Amino acid sequence: MKMIRQYASFLVLLLACSGVQAAETGADKAVEDVTASIVELSGGVGYYNFDPARNIDDAAMASIGLGLHFSRRWAMLLHYSALNSTIYFESSDRATEVQKYQIDIHRFFNTEKNLRPYLVGGFGQMDVFYDGYHSNENRFNFGVGLSWKMTPSWSLRADIRTYPDRFSNYNENAFSLTFAYRFYGGEKDR
Repeated sequence: MKMIRQYASFLVLLLACSGVQAAETGADKAVEDVTASIVELSGGVGYYNFDPARNIDDAAMASIGLGLHFSRRWAMLLHYSALNSTIYFESSDRATEVQKYQIDIHRFFNTEKNLRPYLVGGFGQMDVFYDGYHSNENRFNFGVGLSWKMTPSWSLRADIRTYPDRFSNYNENAFSLTFAYRFYGGEKDR
C-alpha cells in the first residue's frame, strides 16, 4: 500500500509540474478558440480485476464518457462503467451488478504526433448491488495510457489503471479501450 501511495504522489506531482511548465513556456495557448470541437463523446470496453478479498469474479465492462479537451495536452472526462459478475459466499453464489462513475484528468504528451502517451488520474464512486444489498465506495484511480489520433475527430485510447482503497485495503486494476469522437472537426491545427 505504501508503494501505491508513493506512485500516486509521484503522478500528482508530475501533473502539477507539467502544468506549471506549460504556463511558463507558453507551450499551450493561453486562450484557445472555445467551440463545440473541444467536446468529446466516447464509448469503450474494458476488463476489471477485483481484489481477491472481495470474492467477486473479474469481469468485462462497458463504458460511456463525456468530456472537454482544454488543449492538446489536457482533458477532463466524466465516465460511467457497468459490469455484471458473481460474488461468492460460503453458502452460495449471487449475481452482482457493479456501476462506476468517475471524473478523470488526462495529461497527454508528444501532442504534435498522432501516437500520444498519457497519464490519467481521477476520483469517483463504485456501487455494488446484489440481493437487495447496496454498497458505495469513493475511489481514486491513476494510470498510464496510449492515445492514437486517427483523424482530428476520432481517436482510440488504451490505458491501465489502479484503484487503491486505503480504508478497505482493496487494490483493484482495470484495462480499458476507448473509442472517442470530438464534435465539429475535432482537434484544430495550430
